[in-house]
Amino acid sequence: MNIPSNQVLTKTPQGVNATRSGVGLPPKAHAMLKLFDGSMPVAAFKVACLGASISEQDFQSTLQDLVARDHLRVAADAAAAPSSAAERRLLQTLDFTVNDDLPASAPRMRAPAPAPAVATPAPATMPAAVAAEAAAREDKAARLKRETEVRQKLVAELQPRIEEDLRAKLRPQLEQELRPKLIAALRPGIEAELRGALARELTPRVELELKARFARSLAAQKIAEQQVAPEAAPAAAPVMAPAAEDSTRERVLASLSTPLFSVDKDGVCNFMSAAWEQFSGFAAGDALGKPLAEYFVDADRRAVSSLLTGIANGTALRFEQQGALRRKDGEPLWVEIGAAPLTAADGTLSGACGVMREAAELRRALDQAEADGVRLLLLVDQIDTAVILEDAGGNIQQANTALCGLLSLDVASYSLEGMPVAELLESAAQCFIGPEGFLRRVAEMRAAKEDVKGESFVMADGRVVEQDYLAVTAGDNTVGHLWLFREMQRAPARAAG
Repeated sequence: MNIPSNQVLTKTPQGVNATRSGVGLPPKAHAMLKLFDGSMPVAAFKVACLGASISEQDFQSTLQDLVARDHLRVAADAAAAPSSAAERRLLQTLDFTVNDDLPASAPRMRAPAPAPAVATPAPATMPAAVAAEAAAREDKAARLKRETEVRQKLVAELQPRIEEDLRAKLRPQLEQELRPKLIAALRPGIEAELRGALARELTPRVELELKARFARSLAAQKIAEQQVAPEAAPAAAPVMAPAAEDSTRERVLASLSTPLFSVDKDGVCNFMSAAWEQFSGFAAGDALGKPLAEYFVDADRRAVSSLLTGIANGTALRFEQQGALRRKDGEPLWVEIGAAPLTAADGTLSGACGVMREAAELRRALDQAEADGVRLLLLVDQIDTAVILEDAGGNIQQANTALCGLLSLDVASYSLEGMPVAELLESAAQCFIGPEGFLRRVAEMRAAKEDVKGESFVMADGRVVEQDYLAVTAGDNTVGHLWLFREMQRAPARAAG
């Protein structure tokens, strides 16, 4: 049965000795007995125990055990005992705050209270003693309350400082991890764009140069054959040269490990080299008279057909296409088609010709770059640092949610993509003290084209922002810049002005 909370408990001499030694007591009972200070109400004793991380259930069961062992007594029981007055005087002089530095046998005494006029208090003085005991309990409860309030205030005051110190320690690590990931994510796209631009610029020139060299080679060969041929058989050279030329061409085509093809204006195959059989598993002759796009999976068939017919009819905007080739064994093979216009002898377009190359490794690299890009997007969007990723043209390639929150922008972060960085900074300048000074300093940083770290500005609402401006490079070339904005706490800063 639980002891009522309005009862007053006292510690017996046996409980005093057990407080020091703890012999024969469970750990929780010993801990509770150390928290007991002479004479306490059950309610106050419960508050002290719960504050020491002792559950309410353990408190009730352990309190009953201490009373049963006669380490604690209910005040009414103690008053009825013959030695209650002597025990009360003993409890008022003993020190119940245990000092673990002293040996268990050493007495722990407080300064004795002034001795009463008589050994045994008269019945008339009992109400005053009870009032003093009640006042002591109230003082202790008030002290516990004040300690709790002070503890809560300390937690509220220290928590922001601790969090800011942790952010300051972790911020350099996040930036060091972010920058290489940004470069790694941007590099494949930039390299692919450069390769595409070079291919678009150089392919027509290379084709013209190859055609010119081939024509000059044929002309030189014919002249040489005419000069070397006997005068008695002048007609033999025109008959034998095409055969020798055809034989050489066939040997060259048969030796290539990548298939060469040509299609008419409808994309129907009219030539396929011998490498097609090793490449796809189908015989080279089976491809003749069939649309070349039919050998690709359904998802890529339309794109391949558009590429070939566009080139064959002179309306193509690109000359390369990637897709999954449907092999004879059913396994798809990722390939890259490079095609060019095919002209007749009179110079008119008669179709398209080209070559196929295996591009499985390129596909894996593209998938990896896409996965890295997704992880980068998630990382940038989730960090507390405001981020602007600027491309080489000065436009926003990526911005995160923290930037919108810092600059009080009521838009989604992805809606800023493609906007000029200068336009965003000009509209955000009103958030800072001295907008003209902010814009002037930003313009100086962009004009210098050098990394800037720790540039501080004061916002109109009193917040202090630290800014970094870092170049993103690919090899020796600068392909963009990274803007980082961090809100500072209690740090000196230079106001823009």
